[in-house]
Amino acid sequence: MTTKNKDIIITGFALFAMFFGAGNLIFPPYLGVITGEKFLIGFLGFIIADVGLSLLAILASAKSNGDTEIVFKRAGKKFALILGSAIMICLGPLLAIPRTAATTFEMGIVSIMPNFNPILFSIIFFSITLVLTIKPSKVVDIIGSYLTPALLVCLLLIIAVGIINPIGNIDKAAIQNVFSEGILQGYQTLDALGAICLSAVLIKSLAQKGYKEEKDRIDILLKAGVVAAIGLTVVYGGLTYLGA
Repeated sequence: MTTKNKDIIITGFALFAMFFGAGNLIFPPYLGVITGEKFLIGFLGFIIADVGLSLLAILASAKSNGDTEIVFKRAGKKFALILGSAIMICLGPLLAIPRTAATTFEMGIVSIMPNFNPILFSIIFFSITLVLTIKPSKVVDIIGSYLTPALLVCLLLIIAVGIINPIGNIDKAAIQNVFSEGILQGYQTLDALGAICLSAVLIKSLAQKGYKEEKDRIDILLKAGVVAAIGLTVVYGGLTYLGA
């Protein structure tokens, strides 16, 4: 395997893990529960709003060399400032960050240690996160080379067990607008908004790896986006089916 192909796979895995946050674990099974026998239609809407919009955001960011201001200011400088700030607030303290800790605590800790202090857990959780991300140049390698393979193995095992030993039968859909609900749930993951900012981190990492030419960084990032998209589609499909 060439160095470039290896970097594409590692970057794609890193992008997968950056996208696959708490909402990505929660929303697909929930979508399956409420769409029932029509889960494929709901899943299609989910993929369009999540993976589809994320790929478009990656493309826009890559073409702008990771400069989010260039992407946003097409709608005006003031709008660019407001939108960029809103995205970072949503990805940061308002939604994404507390959601990751809360999901980990509720699903991973409470079932094992129900009396564990949530504040202490949050301190431990974010301390580990800080250690893994304190060096931006190493984030992609750490996530893509180690964390994502472990994450994928766990997710695929869960999906396989659920397919082999389902806990129930697929029922009728509990809602009418299945496709639009899929789009709504896919958008709520915040991947479409986060992709533009996350791409900037990846572009910086690729530059530090020695890819000085803009066209080389764009090429790797777009191919990595396809790798991430394939992984996300497989996992989302499995989780939606389990929910159904």
